[in-house]
Amino acid sequence: MSARAFLRLALGLCAAFLLACANPWKVLHSSGPPSALKGVTTFKVTVDYEGLMIGGKSEAEYVGGKDADTAASFAGDKKGMQEAFLATLVSNKSDFAFGDTGQVDVRINVRFIEPGFYVGVAKMPTSLITDVTFSKDGQVLDQIEIPTAQDPDMLHASSGGRMRDCAVIAANDVLLFLKKANK
Repeated sequence: MSARAFLRLALGLCAAFLLACANPWKVLHSSGPPSALKGVTTFKVTVDYEGLMIGGKSEAEYVGGKDADTAASFAGDKKGMQEAFLATLVSNKSDFAFGDTGQVDVRINVRFIEPGFYVGVAKMPTSLITDVTFSKDGQVLDQIEIPTAQDPDMLHASSGGRMRDCAVIAANDVLLFLKKANK
């Protein structure tokens, strides 16, 4: 192996390692170090869709252009995402508890959805961008942005199911963020 080929291989492996170690979120506001979330174990959770954009349209534009059945289906998908967020957080096996009360408020705001599609020979992933704000007494402690995506395939054919999958991924990223904040 030539020195140049070895250098390319080494740089490629280093880049892959760095990408694998990167956090899946972007920090929008940080209270630390050390994090103000260190030692916090109970969280009050809310999920909302304030300012939601769907594939480049406002929610009103998106839903307004759909028939009644499709609009109702989308409302059900939003409810399913909220349930997926909450179920994932509440059932976690860590030292954190999530519910209607807590030491810190956690606001999960889904602000962008790309529903994607799957028609056999053509497909586009479903993606969400979620802002998660941790606050206490109205003061923002930490805020992160979590992008998630789910590729469509035969097991993930419906966009609503993929949206729920993205919500589960984002909720697990919230748990990872809290674990790192408590180190």
